[in-house]
This record gives sequence, structure tokens and C-alpha cells, in this order.
Amino acid sequence: MTEPLQVGQFAIVDHEPVDRGPNGGIFHGKGPAGDRAELFVVAEGTTPAGEAFAGHVVSSIGQLVAQLDLSLTGTLRQAFAEAARNVLDWNRKSIAQHRVALGLSIFARRGQQAVIAQAGPSVAFHLHQGTLAVHMPDEGHAAPLGSLPAADPQLTRIEFAPGDRVLLLSTAALRHLDAETIEGILRLPGEQALRELYYRVREARNLTVLLMERPPAAAAEAAPVEAEVVIDATGEGAPPSVSGETGVQPSLFFTDDQHEWDLARARRQLEVVAERTRARAAIRQPEVQVLALAAGDESLFSRVEESRARASAARAALVSLAMGAAKSLPSPSGGSGGRGDGSRVTEGRASFARSLVPERPAPKPEPVSSDAPLCEELAASQQASQRSTTAAYAVAPTADGGFRARPLVRPRRRSTARWRSHGAIHERGALAAPAPPTWLVVTAGLAILVGLFAFVFGPSLFGTSDGQRWEDLVDLAQQKLAAAGVQADPAGKRQLLQEAQALLLQARDAAGSNAGLEQWLAQARDALAAMDAVRTPAAVEQVGDLSAFGDRPITPSHLAVTATDAYLLDTSAGRVIRQPLTGDLASTVYAEDPSAGRARPVAMTIAEGGGFAEPTLLIFDANRGLWAYTPSSATLQPVLFALPSGATLYDLDWEAGTLFGLDPAAGTVYAWRPADGAFAEPPREVLKTPDLAGARRLAVIDSEIYTTDANGTVRRFSGQLSLTLSQAGIDTPLMNAAPAQPFGDGLLAFADPAQSRVVVLRSDGTFDHQYRHPNFQTLGAMAVGPNGTGYVFAGGQLWRVRW
Repeated sequence: MTEPLQVGQFAIVDHEPVDRGPNGGIFHGKGPAGDRAELFVVAEGTTPAGEAFAGHVVSSIGQLVAQLDLSLTGTLRQAFAEAARNVLDWNRKSIAQHRVALGLSIFARRGQQAVIAQAGPSVAFHLHQGTLAVHMPDEGHAAPLGSLPAADPQLTRIEFAPGDRVLLLSTAALRHLDAETIEGILRLPGEQALRELYYRVREARNLTVLLMERPPAAAAEAAPVEAEVVIDATGEGAPPSVSGETGVQPSLFFTDDQHEWDLARARRQLEVVAERTRARAAIRQPEVQVLALAAGDESLFSRVEESRARASAARAALVSLAMGAAKSLPSPSGGSGGRGDGSRVTEGRASFARSLVPERPAPKPEPVSSDAPLCEELAASQQASQRSTTAAYAVAPTADGGFRARPLVRPRRRSTARWRSHGAIHERGALAAPAPPTWLVVTAGLAILVGLFAFVFGPSLFGTSDGQRWEDLVDLAQQKLAAAGVQADPAGKRQLLQEAQALLLQARDAAGSNAGLEQWLAQARDALAAMDAVRTPAAVEQVGDLSAFGDRPITPSHLAVTATDAYLLDTSAGRVIRQPLTGDLASTVYAEDPSAGRARPVAMTIAEGGGFAEPTLLIFDANRGLWAYTPSSATLQPVLFALPSGATLYDLDWEAGTLFGLDPAAGTVYAWRPADGAFAEPPREVLKTPDLAGARRLAVIDSEIYTTDANGTVRRFSGQLSLTLSQAGIDTPLMNAAPAQPFGDGLLAFADPAQSRVVVLRSDGTFDHQYRHPNFQTLGAMAVGPNGTGYVFAGGQLWRVRW
């Protein structure tokens, strides 16, 4: 039986907080509600383009899971395969700049089973009975989705007891939080935990957080025993919470049971009704004493008499107003229907509405005699009006034998108002100029429209000839080539050369090719080839063939070399292989064996000096144990190792008699000094910075610390000063690169498995050159020996490379 969980979530998208982000999701498989798989998904991109593509991957996982009715493990593997298929399909159809890589973490539950699945950059925290466990993918599963042909998630089965919590969040949050802080936050109530999480990570650009809690057993079993539950509006208050926690805001912390939501909504509505009922009850109405009249109380009669008096006064006022208005109206001059001054106002005429409306319009006021014009002035005005309108009027006989002037141009009479002008419109229309013909107005409008269209869109629709376009493209390409010649920034120079090459190719497609165009194209290609700086090693020799070693192909994550041997950490089989540089047969020196206390190997390095009589291989396993292999005696034994509580190491390195360990979750690099072949003293923190949150590989060269992230970002730390190596000028940036290797003259070498090459960067982080060779196909690991000779593992074989 799958019990409902309490789930809280929020996200930050482009610095804006939202309740639900695109890169997180909660999905259910097929089957009955009490016995189906539940998946809680958080995805993140290693680049801004990958961050935008992660939402599509989460949606595709949800669509797939809704159609599956498999076991929990089968559902998870199908989900990761679907995610990898989407990413690989996108990368196959995209150019190099638009390719993406993702990290994915899923918490899955079905019945009493609970599994955390991870691949690529991801992190999960499990608070079980007051103890916090941090889950991050090991080296064999740390490669982002999209960097390898297939997705192999790391599956961790956990015990999800009542009261436990699981937190999934983007690794960007580790820049602001550490394990101790997260443990304290997860002990808070749900709403407070989410609020505290948001307060600490609110500066992140993109972030997704999912918090799942299994309700305590006491809260799940709480129910009334003596009586049936009754929901009413008595306002006596709800019973106290069993768990003792405060209320939870639905938008941030909610339950996935719809019945619980409906019940809570009904309770809130009843609380509102109860509050209104209490408010109305607070207003006390005067009570009517039914027997007061019988006792002789005459207050009721007095109130009735007062009401009747007020009504009579109001009616008398209305009648007086109506009679006064009727008397003030002037008498009509004639007509049988008129009323005299002494006409009686009937009861019907006494209404307020009718008394304000006269039965006939009032007569016009008589003009004042002093304002009337003289007869001579009227005659002169009439004659002037006849002379000015002679041409605009025509004389027509009337029916009674007279004549009347009619206007030759009749104005339109389409006024929809109630009033009519007394000849003003006619006279204005008679004197106005005639309107232009309709066809002339339409022609002029079309001419203006065509001219405007030609002005705006003419150059693109009626462009120049192909010859002119060819010249424009070539001129622009020459300008970019000239600018690239003086550009000091390698990245800007490469961009200018690529744009010039694209313009020249467009010119050749538009108007054909000629000798001059091909010369410019050759110049652009040569300049790009010079920037690519592809070199071929002087010699590549086979040291050992491991293609048939063991029962499965070797997938190395680490390669360490001494003067006599090479060691490979095989993540697929959980073992360490020794290959003599003389070409002798390889052998296994460390294998996962729970009965012997040996867990899966995580990292390894070669220790020289500092209490070790000979070069010794140090191996760190998943149980936080350290093992030492001595080649001369071929013995493997545990080493006393003082590792801080809660620390999780991802990589090791040895420099100048000191062992260094990388802990990305804590953002720390530790350093141990050996004593008598052991590391009993607690380490010191040589570096602590949030920039280590995404680091996966570690290298210490000349007291400087170099880290490599899963997305190919390389950082150098000098003390507390951090510098990101820009890789400016490189054709394709590094992706999931191996740790840095010293290459002489201040150069650094990196194995790039995604491009099957070895990349060399300068000390300032800019690109210098790269090595490619047919034997470098499926390059897996690289190391530089004590004498500067390179060793690479590719195609199931170990190669010695002379640069």
C-alpha cells in the first residue's frame, strides 16, 4: 500500500521564484492508486542551453511513466533511457554550440520500496530517524546525460520510514548550503523548511527544490474513537494537531490526496459561516414584548401615530408643490383642450412626475422693441443676400402662383438627432465647394499606399542583381578577414573567421565561384586550421591489450602511472587493474568484496615519499576506507585514515608528500600528512569555496589546485584566488574532461573523451594545441609518466605516446 506523502516544492527561474518550475515534476505510473510507482524528478543542465532543455526531458519522462506498470527498478531504467534518448537525439541534430548535457535525480517509491536514482550532476539528502545521508553519483555515474551513448543510473535503495524526509535540489544550491546547514533545515516543520531553503538560495539564477515527507505514524493513524466525525459551524475550534506542527501553506507544502484537499476547503467555508453567524448574533435587536399591550404599555401606539403623521406631512408637501407648479405655467392662447387658471388640479394630476411636465410648450418670448433693426437695414440685407445667392439658387413656381428659390446643390440630410436646423445646413451646403469624385479619392489613396510599400519593402523584394549581391558578400567577408588579422582575443578571432567563411560560401552559392573567391576561402580555412592547431603525436606504441581482460569491457575513470606499472580504476566492474609497462600480462590488484570489507573503488593515486618506502597505490572506496597496494610484495592492506564525519571524497591526488582529497558536497579540499604509512591525524582544510560544488576531478600541480567539473569547466586555485580557464580559441570546449596533467613549460594537458583527443592549454587558460590520432578513438583516460611520456587508454588498449 503506497501511503500519500507530503510534498513541498519551489523553483527559481531566471532569478524569479515560482511555485513549480519546469525542471521538476511529480508523476505516477499505471495501476491502482494504492499500488503504483511514484516518481519525483529534478533535472538540471550543465549549460544555460541544457537548463532550458531540461524541462522538455522532465515532460517526456512524465508521459512515459504514465504508461508504465513495471517494477520500481524497471520504471527508473526506462525513465533514464528516455531522458538519454531525448538528449542524444537533440545533440545529433544540433551544432556544437547548441548541444546540451543534463544531470538527473529521481526519488521513486512504490509500497514500502524507496529508491534514489542519479546520473550526472545531482544531489539528494535523506533525513532518516534524525540522521542525514548525502547521496551523490560516484565516478562511474557522474557523467552527464548526453556525454555517453547510454544512461546507467546509480540506484540506491533507502529505508523511508514515517517521519523521514527526502530533499532533491539542483547542485547550484550547494554554492549556498552545506550538509550541516541542510540537516538543520530538514529538522524544521515543512513550511519553515521551505522558507529557510528559499531564504538561503534566493540569489541563484536557476534552481529546483522538491521536499518529500512521509507523515509520522501517529498523524496517519489519528482518528476519533467514541463518536463519528461531525463538521459543523459551532466555532468551538478544531482539535489540536497530533504532530504538533504549525499550519502549512498549500502553495508551498501540500498533500497529494485530493480528498484531504476537499475536506480542508469545506472546513474553511464552515469557519467563514460560523464567523458571520457570531457577528450577526453580536448585534442585539430589541425584543418585542408581546404582553406589553395587555399590561397597559402605550409606546407602540405612539410609534404608529408618529409614522402616520410623517406620511401625511409628506403627502401634503407633494400636493402643494404640484399646485404651485401648475399655477406658474402660462395659459395657452387657444385650443379646446386647454385649462384656465382656475382649473382644479385633480388627484391624478397631483402626482410629482406629471406636475413637472407642461401639457404644451411655452410660447416664444416677445422681442424687445429697442433691439429690432430699421426697415432700411433689413431691405439692404435682403438685396445683398439675393445677389450673393443668385448663382447658387434656382427660381421655381409655387402652387399658389408665387415663386420660391431652391438651392442648386442640395446638402445631405442624414442627421439622426431629434432636432432640425432651420435652414442653416441648406445655406452652408449651397455655399461650399463641390467634393472631388470618388474614383479620384480611391486612385490617390492607392498611389500613396503603393509608394509606401515600395519604399519599405522594395529593396528586399526587388533587390539588386546576383552580381551585386556577390560583391556585397565578398566585401563583407574581406572586412571580417582583415579584422580577424588584428584581433588579439582568440575567441573573437575564431568567430570572425567563421563568419567570413560563411559569407564566402553564400557568395559562391549565389553567383558561382572564381579564382579570387577560392583564394579568399582558402585563406579563411588556413586561418581556422592554424587556430585548431591539430597535431599528430610523434609515436604511439601499444603497451598492453586489455580488450579481452575480464568478462566485461573496461571503463576506466582513473589512470595512474609509475616508472614500472600503470594502474586502471575500472568503474564497470569495481576493480583496479595493474598493467606492467614492459607489456606483461595484466592482473587485478583490488576487487570489490563485501566479505573482506572492500567496497567499490572511488578514487586512487600514487604515493611517493612521506613515509612510503616505494611508490604505493592508495585506493579510496565507497565505505570511506583507504587501502594501500605495495607492488614489490603484491600486498593489499587497509590504512588508518582520519576522514571527517560526513565527508564524501570524489577524487585523490598526491603532491610533495601530502595526500589531497576533494569533497564537493562540503566545498572543501582536505590535506593529510602521513606518519608511518598511515593518516591518523585529522586533515586540514587547504581550500574551502562554493566554486567546488560542481567539481569532480582533482589535480595538484606545483602547489596549485586544479579541478574539473562534469560540464568541462576547469578552475585553478592559488590560495583562495579562483580562476576559470577560459579555453579561448578552442574549436569545441572540453566536456567531462579528465584531471589536468603537467605538460612542461607551464602547459596543461587534458584528455577529452567526448572528442577523442588530448587538449593542451596555456597557463592563462587559453587554448594552445591539440593531439589527434586514429588510435585515440574511444579515449577513456590519460596520464603523464615521471619522464614526461604520455599514456592513454583507448579502444581497450593501453598506449604509450611520445609527443
